[in-house]
Amino acid sequence: MSRGLKRADEHRITPRVTVSDEARRLFEEALDLYLDAMRQQPIEDHDKREERLCEARARCCRLASEAPDWVEPAELKAAVLIELGDLKHARDHLARVIKACASLADPEAAECRARAFILLGQVAVEDGNYSEAQSYYERAIPAADQDGLEDYDSLEEAYDGLVSVLRELARWNEADQVLGHGLSALERRGVTHSTLLAGQRRILDREAAPV
Repeated sequence: MSRGLKRADEHRITPRVTVSDEARRLFEEALDLYLDAMRQQPIEDHDKREERLCEARARCCRLASEAPDWVEPAELKAAVLIELGDLKHARDHLARVIKACASLADPEAAECRARAFILLGQVAVEDGNYSEAQSYYERAIPAADQDGLEDYDSLEEAYDGLVSVLRELARWNEADQVLGHGLSALERRGVTHSTLLAGQRRILDREAAPV
């Protein structure tokens, strides 16, 4: 799931189309249901988690007729579909996000593309295709490294995903180099501590250490 998804009142990108009150309500409900599902423990509350995800998916589907050109519901629906294991349709929705943002030059549109690439990386990991995942995370990094953003969560996630994939491929030296690049990029953007990349450093030190 994309850690970049937030509550609707905290969401960073303003819709690029005029949306009705009903569309906004559906989006807020879908996002809240999705985040509530993510808070459920997968083992103890599996049924409740699946129920919330299915409800979120239903609202996202209704959004298609209310606001067909609104990009962020497609991103949210893709995240829901990934959690439900429907990877094929998740890819379709992410392709729509990337296509819709491709013609927009502002930093927030680029970050929206970055989040889509990050989710595609997660889909590839679910499929066990780490080389493909690597490509998506590498494409997410420049898209997320833009001036004028409120935060750089997507940049952090992209580096975190890329280091994870390189670890899975046992490419320790490359993973270590990418981790260093990520820390430097975040520091340049004013992020002095990255919980995700600090965790990757601990894992790398443990995994790469001689037995």
